[in-house]
Amino acid sequence: LSAGEQVAAMILACVWPQLDPALPRDTVRSALAVSALHDLDPIMRTPFLQVSLRLTPEDALRASPACLPAPVGATLYSVAGGEESPEFLRQNELIRRAWGEECVEVVDTLPGLNHFSVMEALVSPGHPLHHLALQLLWG
Repeated sequence: LSAGEQVAAMILACVWPQLDPALPRDTVRSALAVSALHDLDPIMRTPFLQVSLRLTPEDALRASPACLPAPVGATLYSVAGGEESPEFLRQNELIRRAWGEECVEVVDTLPGLNHFSVMEALVSPGHPLHHLALQLLWG
């Protein structure tokens, strides 16, 4: 959740052949970002996180998926709980503006869910979020 989803988006955006020419560009083709942090600049400026994270502006830029080029041929679904903070809702919409609709096929705000209950929805077989996750897994 949040930071882990930021990592998922970073992995999706990775240009794998730059790390190892033997790796295909589409090593990772899809990801589900639930309550993700796509722009670390506000996180870098959050007082209670500054001491532990010690992010520089350069670090925040490099680690912000929304500041990276959209991954070619990849699919990202981005969702957030409707009861989350305005910043999480902004981050949820931001990635589509940054990467475009071709890559970010789904952006959804799930009514009545907060930063923790959204994960319960993910593992609930009847919930639309669970269905989205399976759709990414099985195509």
